[in-house]
Amino acid sequence: MIVRKGNVLVILAVIFFVAIGAEGYFYWQSRQKPEQKIPVVNIPTRSPTPSIVATDKESGWKIYTSTKYGFEFKYPAEWEFKPCQDILCGSFTEISTGGTRINLEVFYNQCGVSTEPSFVNAEKATKCLCAAGGVIGAIECDNPSERKIITNKNGVTGYYFFLRELLNDNPRRIRGPYIVVFFPKPVFSGGGLYECGLYFEVLDKNVLSKFEQVFQTFKLTN
Repeated sequence: MIVRKGNVLVILAVIFFVAIGAEGYFYWQSRQKPEQKIPVVNIPTRSPTPSIVATDKESGWKIYTSTKYGFEFKYPAEWEFKPCQDILCGSFTEISTGGTRINLEVFYNQCGVSTEPSFVNAEKATKCLCAAGGVIGAIECDNPSERKIITNKNGVTGYYFFLRELLNDNPRRIRGPYIVVFFPKPVFSGGGLYECGLYFEVLDKNVLSKFEQVFQTFKLTN
């Protein structure tokens, strides 16, 4: 049988278009498959020290509660607490002016500080923190009448004192007062370090009476 040249071209064209159609069909089928979803992995991030701020209905003061260290205290409604990100520290500022009134920070058993509550350790802790902040040679104020142990209405003991800055052995300004409180159970942080307690530093002497009221509300919750 003689196959005409025109017929061959027709057959080849049919085969070509069938192949193109088949390829298009399989491509279309592949596009209809559900897309594979990449699983989302939530990477944990280091969060600030757990704490809660509420309002006392009777006094109108705010209540700061640390769930990690087990304590709470109240402070005036016109103050705002601005915390650090990784450890328990921060400052109380006046909302209306933005001025810092009181600093608060946790301290560790370093710079010769042990976990035992005492004036020696309280003073060593604050000197260590002052040195870390760039203060040169902070020493205890030599006025013994300003150095005292106070116990509030909730049975919490605070070590109350001032520090005097030195520069080339010449006295500079007096810092404080400070009130240092030791935790009943120091919190292990790793590497031989324990978080022993915290200190309050009054920056504005005009709020000293309010600060003493704040300390009277300090209590342990654990």
